[in-house]
Amino acid sequence: MSDNQHITTLTLEELKTFLWGAAVRLRGQIDAAGYKEYIFPLLFFKRISDVYDEQFNAFVQEGGEEYAREQAQDLAIRIPDGAHWNDVRQVTENVGRQLVEAFIAIEQANPAVESDGRRIGGLEGIFGPKDGWTNKAKMPDHIITSLIEDFSKHNLSLAACPADEMGQAYEYLVGKFADDAGNTAQEFYTNRTVVTLMAEILNPRPNESIYDPTCGSGGMLIKCLTYLKDKGEEWQGVHVFGQEINGLTSSIARMNLYLNGIEDFSIVCADTLAHPAFLDGSRLRQFDIVLANPPYSIKQWDRDAFAHDKWGRNFLGTPTQARADYAFIQHILASMDNKTGRSAILLPHGVLNRDEDKEIRINHVKTDCIDAIIGLGRNLFYNSGLESFILICSNNKPESKKGRILFIDAEKFTHKQGKQAYLFSDDIAHIMEAYNNENDIPGLSKYVSIKEILQNGGNLNIKSYVKAISDNQIENSTILLSDFNDSRKRVQIALSKLSFVEEPYHIQDIETTVLNEFNRDLWEKVTLGDVASEYSIRIDDPSKSKYDYFIGSDCISQYDFRIKKRASTQNITSAQKLFQSGDYLLVRRSLYGSDFRERAPRADFDGVCSADILTIRENHKKIVDGFLIFVLYNKQLWDFIVSNSSGGLTRRIKWKQLSSFEFYLPPKEIQQKISDKLWAAYELKEAYKKMIAATDEMVKAQFIEMFEGQNYATKPLAQLISKSFPGDWGLEDKTGNGIKVIRTTNITNDGTLDLTETVTRNISDTKLQKKLLKKAIFY
Repeated sequence: MSDNQHITTLTLEELKTFLWGAAVRLRGQIDAAGYKEYIFPLLFFKRISDVYDEQFNAFVQEGGEEYAREQAQDLAIRIPDGAHWNDVRQVTENVGRQLVEAFIAIEQANPAVESDGRRIGGLEGIFGPKDGWTNKAKMPDHIITSLIEDFSKHNLSLAACPADEMGQAYEYLVGKFADDAGNTAQEFYTNRTVVTLMAEILNPRPNESIYDPTCGSGGMLIKCLTYLKDKGEEWQGVHVFGQEINGLTSSIARMNLYLNGIEDFSIVCADTLAHPAFLDGSRLRQFDIVLANPPYSIKQWDRDAFAHDKWGRNFLGTPTQARADYAFIQHILASMDNKTGRSAILLPHGVLNRDEDKEIRINHVKTDCIDAIIGLGRNLFYNSGLESFILICSNNKPESKKGRILFIDAEKFTHKQGKQAYLFSDDIAHIMEAYNNENDIPGLSKYVSIKEILQNGGNLNIKSYVKAISDNQIENSTILLSDFNDSRKRVQIALSKLSFVEEPYHIQDIETTVLNEFNRDLWEKVTLGDVASEYSIRIDDPSKSKYDYFIGSDCISQYDFRIKKRASTQNITSAQKLFQSGDYLLVRRSLYGSDFRERAPRADFDGVCSADILTIRENHKKIVDGFLIFVLYNKQLWDFIVSNSSGGLTRRIKWKQLSSFEFYLPPKEIQQKISDKLWAAYELKEAYKKMIAATDEMVKAQFIEMFEGQNYATKPLAQLISKSFPGDWGLEDKTGNGIKVIRTTNITNDGTLDLTETVTRNISDTKLQKKLLKKAIFY
């Protein structure tokens, strides 16, 4: 056995850098999509060789060389003589052939174990296809030798790289290969932030069984186990099952599981629809948890066989040849345990309302196994910008959820960066809050009865049930408190007119602060630099930092008090700036070809921001906490920025210039009052969004209650209309002396008339007699 070099512990970042550096050596030699075919087998080979040496040397210290050889026969992975990493490293010619011989010897020495009707573990075929290694035109000896030497620089034993760290590095490499491979990545990689959400919802428990019928690189299975690990719960008793049609990808999944310290697994390479691998007699084997990201809308599948499926997976119906989505969904439903089974499936939005799936979808809704439908937005599939959603099903829905389905519109929590989108930890927390809430959250989630869904023809489109709250429905964050009081009075009057409100609401006005009421004799003239300072700390490579969030200027909207949009630091490798909670982020660059916009929100989290943003920190010796928002959204400040910025097509302001801006500063007790009023107004604005949606739902519910189930007589609409004036109303009058005519563009979405822009026409006296009547209805 090899004498291990002195073991140096590798940090996770060092390991990631080393692995990606080895992969980059292949650029120009093979396509990016082929990296995984070579790097993953080498990583696995080096890892098991170093772990074998580590365990063997421990046996030597315990009882000597002979004792170690005896004990090595019982190791989880055995390496035959002549098939060790160091054996291959010594070869100088036909290196690829020697490598393949070592791979085959290791695979044959480690067969799977037959137990409980399945094959557990085993290394048969785990190194994937072998022919590429012996093709010298594709992989000449010097390239393979260089890769081997790169990997030989580091010890990858358990002492140097614990299983958790190695697993994270492997997952990192899977993600990097997915980024580099572009549109081929979907077959083996699912966005890990989405997988985290799915695991949170499914809530795996110790000793349960977990199955992924299209497992790719195994990331979903591993996430369920790390979910238990992170909670400090028993995970080694969990039974892991996976099926994957691609041979190399299924090998990657098995390596991934081994490198994450998981040995009790069964991964089968086969077509899930044509040849389901896990059976229980004449039916599919059933599991506690099923999760999947099936290939979406595939056309090449055996529909005729599925129409007569001997395992009964077409119990909802047979999908069209053009889209097999519901074939995979039915396979998953049939694979769920009748009592404990639950599933999470990532799917494209078309599944929710396609006409060709209507009957199948209606049958699915009738089963009452759909727990929730969570919309996530675009760019979560690696080879498509299609919108995606998570379908949550359960055979054990709580009583409170039976007979209804929860719809969650979480599109706003999906943050796009580059070609891909992500969910952040607090986004996942928001979604989980909605999922665990038994009540609707206006603008985010809504429970809908199965009866209503069936009345809508089985339509499961999320936006048909969860109504968005538009920023256009309210004023911006500078709304005056008096305006808000007025709007509340309008709501009060409207509510009092509704039959189900017995008495009008009496809402006391919020006191409106007028700055002129304060004694300005006590205000002192200061500069911005007197009350605040620039905070500028460089972060060289944010992707390797501890910070999750990157804020670019596009993440900040006009008059934002808080930051609502965030990007991930995952792909930000160039130097940026640090900011901390409580700092203000002022966008110091004008938009292309236009002026500056008032953008200077306050951060309530730590992160990294663009160099086009000034990070400003309050000096609390001079001003109270939160008062700086009053200064930063002062019109005079932005006039100052416009006149003092420099540049061509886009202009910038520097802190040195901005810090000289002068204004009058009130005493701290007045600052506190102003600050309290401004932040209260902002919070009221945010709360008012929810109130608007809640009012809409309340009115809608009242109408449903009034008319649903009533045996009112029905009449044709024509009998209820006294006059109708279709037809030609004459030519347009260019002189402006004609009769004003109302067009469809004059009727607003809320049913009122907007007459700011009208046309005039030459209308005859006969037609003029058909004059516009008050109380007429336009449609």
